[in-house]
Amino acid sequence: MTSENTTGLSRRTLAKGAAWAVPAVGIAAAAPAMAASGGGPTLVLGAACKNPGNSCKSRPKGYTVAAQICNDTPLDIWIFNVTYTTSGTDLNLTYAPPPALPFKVPKNDCINIFLNASSGNSANQAFTLYTTLHWSHNQNPADDPMQDKHTPVTDDVVIPGTPPDCICPD
Repeated sequence: MTSENTTGLSRRTLAKGAAWAVPAVGIAAAAPAMAASGGGPTLVLGAACKNPGNSCKSRPKGYTVAAQICNDTPLDIWIFNVTYTTSGTDLNLTYAPPPALPFKVPKNDCINIFLNASSGNSANQAFTLYTTLHWSHNQNPADDPMQDKHTPVTDDVVIPGTPPDCICPD
């Protein structure tokens, strides 16, 4: 039996290489589209506090949770909806401008916002807060060609109590 020793690439080797090359091209093509979207914001929920009794005219018996939104991307980001749910309390937190929705988080910057609630009393509260931000790279999300790729950003925080040390905006 004789064997033929050849150098170079055979058709079989080329076919094997082509089978592996096609998925690699597909994966490589997806990266620029996601990179062009510039990524999304980050959300970090902070501590909570309360304005006891009628100590704050604009927020009587009010509660506040601080939050920071950061944009570590090369593109501006617009937040066009903020939603919340809670467990462990009947407080109904709402987004309280400023800034009014939609608001811009400039590229490579962070902003602070406050989530506010009022109640029939100003008792100490302990609860878990779940927050979701809906965002876009355009003030009007319908004008963002990548909008369907922008996954909402979420964060949650356990609030062990609401000390009476909110700063009243009045």
